[in-house]
Amino acid sequence: MQSRIQRKSQTEPSKFVGNKYLSKPQLEKKASSLAAEKVDLQRKIKSMEKKVKHMLEAESVKVSPEQLSVIDKIIDENKDTLLKFLPEGSFSRLLWEQQVKAHTTPKRQMRWHPDLLRWAIAIHSKSPAAYRTIRDSGFMRLPHPNTLFSYTLCAAQNRHCS
Repeated sequence: MQSRIQRKSQTEPSKFVGNKYLSKPQLEKKASSLAAEKVDLQRKIKSMEKKVKHMLEAESVKVSPEQLSVIDKIIDENKDTLLKFLPEGSFSRLLWEQQVKAHTTPKRQMRWHPDLLRWAIAIHSKSPAAYRTIRDSGFMRLPHPNTLFSYTLCAAQNRHCS
């Protein structure tokens, strides 16, 4: 018959119990389960990365410089027409105005609207790979990740950034 102390040391403690209160066997068990969970998560990450890479190779379309110049020409000719259909103060209008501005302004001189920066930070925080794909595709011009980093750093330190 096992003593009460031995049974207690073999049972799995609550996940809220600090490591300093665990016995050596409990710590070893916890470490091995965390290591197994880490390996499983790394396997899932690799699998998902392969799926995304395969989807990009199979479904993505590269925009050539000639196509990009045609897109720029179409934007220049129709930017005022589209503004008539976008409601004043809507995010779609802001996005369109920022894209037109980004196409006409050199990359290093572009001043992004704070709402667009917040949106870009939200996308980048969810999936940096998706953000990089959108940005590198040429389909949409977005701030560089370093720009986003400087704004997230300011927000984290509760300073006013402009």
